[in-house]
Amino acid sequence: MRIARRTLIASVLVAPFVAWRAAALAGGAIARRVAKTGGEASNIPAALAAVGYASAARRYTLNVAPGIYTEVGWHTRNFVDIVGGDRATTILRGELPDSATAKAIENTSTVWLDQTARLENLTITAHNLRYAIHLETNGHVPGAVHEIINCTVSHLGNTAPANTWKSDFAVGAGLSSGVHVRVQKSSFSARRGAFSYHTNVNFRAPSMVEITDCDFSVKETGGAALIILPLGSGQRDQCVLIGNRLHGAIRYGPSPWLPTTLAEQPADHAEIKISGRGNGQVVFVNTDFGLALMIASASTGPGASVRVSGDAVPLLFGDGTSPKLTTVPGSPGRAAFVYGWGDISGKPVGLKQDVTITSLAHRLGNCERRPRALQVAIDGAAPVTVRFAQDCSGMSNDAIINLIAQALGQHATVGTYAPGARYRPHFADQEAMLHNGSDTVIAMGSVVASGETAGTVRLMTADDHVSARVGVAWEDIPAQQSGRVKHTGLLAASDVRYVDVTAIARGDQLSIHPEQPGALHKHPRQGVLAALHVDVLTLV
Repeated sequence: MRIARRTLIASVLVAPFVAWRAAALAGGAIARRVAKTGGEASNIPAALAAVGYASAARRYTLNVAPGIYTEVGWHTRNFVDIVGGDRATTILRGELPDSATAKAIENTSTVWLDQTARLENLTITAHNLRYAIHLETNGHVPGAVHEIINCTVSHLGNTAPANTWKSDFAVGAGLSSGVHVRVQKSSFSARRGAFSYHTNVNFRAPSMVEITDCDFSVKETGGAALIILPLGSGQRDQCVLIGNRLHGAIRYGPSPWLPTTLAEQPADHAEIKISGRGNGQVVFVNTDFGLALMIASASTGPGASVRVSGDAVPLLFGDGTSPKLTTVPGSPGRAAFVYGWGDISGKPVGLKQDVTITSLAHRLGNCERRPRALQVAIDGAAPVTVRFAQDCSGMSNDAIINLIAQALGQHATVGTYAPGARYRPHFADQEAMLHNGSDTVIAMGSVVASGETAGTVRLMTADDHVSARVGVAWEDIPAQQSGRVKHTGLLAASDVRYVDVTAIARGDQLSIHPEQPGALHKHPRQGVLAALHVDVLTLV
């Protein structure tokens, strides 16, 4: 029996969590009561300190009576759950005075959820603090299971005059290898970011973040409901969002990219794969900076091809030692092209963003003693050799790209390709796999209309009625092939092919350009998309 890849990945990630949960329930839990008066401890840190040996088979539950608890900066313990008696009245109020120093604010959160533990039925707030919940394992607690169930979590802002901390999120998280985060029936609010998490380097197993039936809201215009940062785990990490209300964008990007060797510098940093359904109207903003070297044929059609070889290929396209690249054949209306695995952006990497190793100059270095060669064959013709025998270490990307372009002449174009920036989440209720029934490629970002038969699409034209619009291509769809089409929800303005010279303004109606099918310009005639803000569009 064949098992779908997505199903297999989900089962591998979820199975350890299910096994842990079953063991916890079977073994029961040792209960301790926390109350302002009459409990075994009057506050949570004291109760945690009094807990004996805890394990998966010997879990503890701290049952916290309603009241206001003002302790800050305390850490959870492994296999010790903290459960409030009532979500609305069991309040963990984290606060430092307005006299607090910038260092104290940056280093203090209400609670650190940094072990296998559950927070449930609680209201948790932060004021003049880093986060309300600091879910931080810093890569050092592999396989932990963190749960936030039926909680209200809010960062109320930092008003201390000395404050310099700008990431005042309700939840800030840094994951470890194989960590499973489960968030359910909770609400998160803050000024700039409601819930933020990032991976770390060198995971041995993928992480999983599951968020179900939660509310996320931000106070500032342009704030993010979710901030998701893939930082170099080397795994196919997963984020599953089901039935949430997100009042703000999902912001996604590698900032900063942590690995510092050339072998760990892909142009596509989108390691966290997002999926789900039922999350309403939410815009996804991808800020992946990665760029790959690309060579494209001047010709289009099935006969177009590009082939590269030579000892410069691992440096220009790969990881420094291996010739990693992707070859895309020509098709009707589309050139053939190759693009590299490796990032050539030149953007500094590492925790302090002070390591510069990815530019073409750094990749080639000084070729005077050891010349390099790149062979490029276009459309099956004899290869053209581009030789690098000079000191390239001080050259710009543009200069090296121009050197290759001059050698290839009119037969090809040379530039960059941004594979990571093209990543989009898979929300099953907002997109569909549809067939390009036309004889030309549908470029990513093109508006598509219904084709001649059910399940087919084509580039929308200025002559089509708005009712013919199906959605926006979520990837390039070659002629007579199928691809992703977003048919519902919000889009970033950068998600579409906008060809007007004037900038988009709030309230603008966009229609298909009369000379460029699938592309948009500012005109109310069709009104196939509308601008909610200067950078957010809606499929009207």
